[in-house]
Amino acid sequence: MKNLQEFLLMCSGADQSILKRSPSDLNKHIGLGGTILFTAIFASLAAAYAVHLIFENVLIALVIGLVWGLMIFNLDRLIVSSMKHKAGFVSRLLLASPRIVMAVVIALVMSTPIELRLFESEIETELVSMQEERRLEQRELVLQGFEEALKSKNEQLLLLDEKLKRSEENKNLLLGAALAEADGTGGSQRRNMGPIYQLKRAAADKASREHEQLRAEILRETASLNSSIESVEVEKREALGNIPPPNFGGISGRIEALDRLGKVYPKIEKAHLFIFFLFLMIECCPLLVKLITSRSPYDHRLNLHELSAEHHAKELSTIRQHDLEEKLKYHTQITTAQMNAQIKLERAKIESELQSALKQWQA
Repeated sequence: MKNLQEFLLMCSGADQSILKRSPSDLNKHIGLGGTILFTAIFASLAAAYAVHLIFENVLIALVIGLVWGLMIFNLDRLIVSSMKHKAGFVSRLLLASPRIVMAVVIALVMSTPIELRLFESEIETELVSMQEERRLEQRELVLQGFEEALKSKNEQLLLLDEKLKRSEENKNLLLGAALAEADGTGGSQRRNMGPIYQLKRAAADKASREHEQLRAEILRETASLNSSIESVEVEKREALGNIPPPNFGGISGRIEALDRLGKVYPKIEKAHLFIFFLFLMIECCPLLVKLITSRSPYDHRLNLHELSAEHHAKELSTIRQHDLEEKLKYHTQITTAQMNAQIKLERAKIESELQSALKQWQA
């Protein structure tokens, strides 16, 4: 039991030498250490499950989950131990703000695998609908690709048919005129097969021959177009048969299905928000516990210890500064004395040389 308490105190980041002099704060820091520890364990499990959902590899999931949990443990321990009560609430909140932002991101990322698991049956049903929609979209795209070619060839068939009909109407018109001239019901209104009839009959025969020639040409072109249409239809059927089945089995497809379900069913959207805030609260638990706790004897003693260390450091700095100034002053005096002595020696030497030169000049 004692070892467990010491481990939880280590997790809390408390200074145990100071905490021993504040036994009333012992349980608080044991609880804080447990909160940090269980937050890290929960983060590790959530990360391992998310990685396993993506890679479907237990070993990779365990390794990444363990590393993630240790990182969260170390980060929470660092931030909580840095949040001193001597600072105001706003200052402590600003200190914790990077961790809060990180908690929001983690909650968004980690809540998604849990939601995918909770709504697995609904997501599978939605995936079937999405696959059918995608299949119809792909089929429509394939049909649009062949529609222009088929439309163009069908328009050519209609034009050929219209051309043949006009030729037949012209032939029938000329043949009718010739017959009317022969029986006296048209033209000259005289029943005979004279030169006028012969001219009209010749024109009708010519139109009939041209019509037959045209009909033969159109039949050949129609056969060619029909063959082309059949080839396009075969290609279209092959393309429709080769459409790959839509695959939404990955995590992106499941997330899209979950998003669609949230838009259709408000309760699923509410559940999504609930799970997100649950993860957010779990991630922020150590910070919230630290923020809501009041100033305690441990905090006072820790503050005094830090102030003592700060004053001691300032005293050492002052003493060192004073020693440095004394050394500089001593060296400055020594240097000045040496320079003065050197100047005296040079002056005496110069005066001696001047006196010697003056004596020589007088002599």
